[in-house]
Amino acid sequence: MKKIVIQSVPFCYGPTSIAIAIGRLLRNQPDCTIIAVGKNPSLELLNAELDIFSCVIDMNAAEDISDALLSADLIISVCDFDFAKMCKTDFSEKPLVFVDPLLWMWESLPDIIGRCDLYLALEFPGVSGIVSRICSESILMIPQVAEFTAIRDQGKVQHGRILVNLGGMLSPLGTNISLALAMCEEIINFAEKNKSLITVDIRTSHAMAIKLKKMLPKVSNVNIASLSIQVFQSELAKCEILLTVPGMSIVYESFIAQVPTAFILPLNYSQHLQISRYRKIFPKLSEINWNIFDSFYELPGGIEESEGVRMAQKMGVAFLTDAIARAKFQQLLSDLLDNKNKIGSLHACCELDVSGATKIMDILHNQNLI
Repeated sequence: MKKIVIQSVPFCYGPTSIAIAIGRLLRNQPDCTIIAVGKNPSLELLNAELDIFSCVIDMNAAEDISDALLSADLIISVCDFDFAKMCKTDFSEKPLVFVDPLLWMWESLPDIIGRCDLYLALEFPGVSGIVSRICSESILMIPQVAEFTAIRDQGKVQHGRILVNLGGMLSPLGTNISLALAMCEEIINFAEKNKSLITVDIRTSHAMAIKLKKMLPKVSNVNIASLSIQVFQSELAKCEILLTVPGMSIVYESFIAQVPTAFILPLNYSQHLQISRYRKIFPKLSEINWNIFDSFYELPGGIEESEGVRMAQKMGVAFLTDAIARAKFQQLLSDLLDNKNKIGSLHACCELDVSGATKIMDILHNQNLI
C-alpha cells in the first residue's frame, strides 16, 4: 500500500482545487492511501473531500506532521515553497513532486526548483519559454489542472441568479478586505434596487464570509457563504452570470462549464497580472478593470511579490473611500448587469488543455512514483 501526502499552499482556493483534482485521480489508483495536509482556507475544502483523502491534517493544530511524512512514499506540494524546502531538508529521502501554477509570475527561479524530484509547471503564457531555457528532465510544463464535476443544463439555469466569486481571499501575504468590501457594497446596492429581478450569492472562504457578513448590509436577495468545491460548482452550473475576481482555477472551471462570465477588480498582485493575460487568451471577455478609473491603474509585472501585494492592498484601501471611483464602479456594474445578454462565456483564441491532473498521473507512472 503506497502512502501519498498531498499539501497545498493556503493562498486562496486555486492551489487546493489543484490538490483535490490530483487526489481524485490518485484515489482511483490501486493500493494508494492519500493524506491531505493544509491550513485554512485550504483546510475547509480538503475536509469536504473525505471520500478522496483517508485523513486531513491541520498543519496549525497538529503538533507534528512528521509521522505522516516519515511514512510517505511520495509527497506532492502545490505551490508551497516553504513546505517543500522543509521536506527536502528534513525528509530528503522522500520523493517530492512540486506543482507550480505560477512559474510565469516569478521574477527569478525559485530555489527549490532544482531540489525537487519533479517540478511541474502549469501551462500559462510565458511558461514554455522558461522551461525550455532551464532544459532539465525533472522540470516539465504540463496542461492546466481544472475540473468541473457538475453539469450545466441550460434548462436548469436559474435566470436572475448572479454568483460572485471572491476566491479564498486569505493568504500568507495578507488580505485585501477593503477592496472586497467596497465591491460587495456596490453589488449589494445594485441587488437591493433590483430585488424582484436578481438573487446574488457571494462566495469566499469561511473566515472572510463571516467578516463580510458583519460588515455588509443585510439584504433579502443577497447571500454570503463559504462552500465546498462540489457545492460551489453546483451553483456555478445553475447561475445565470458569474462575476469573479481574476484567478486561475475559477477561470478554467468557468471556461469548461461555459458560464457567462464577467471579471471584477483583482484583489491581489497575481490577479493583476493574470487578467492582462486573460485578455489575450479570451479576447472578448467582459470586465471592470483598474485602467478605467482615473486615480488607479493595473499593476505591471516585474514587481517583487510582497511589494506587489502591498500595492494592491493600498489601492483597495484608497478605493474604499474614493466616492468618485466607487460611483464609477457602480455605473460600470449596472451597465454590465442591465445588459446581461451581452456577457458571454469565455471563448479562447486557441485550444486550451485542462488535462493536467491526468498528465500528472502519466508522469508519476512513468517515473515509478505510483
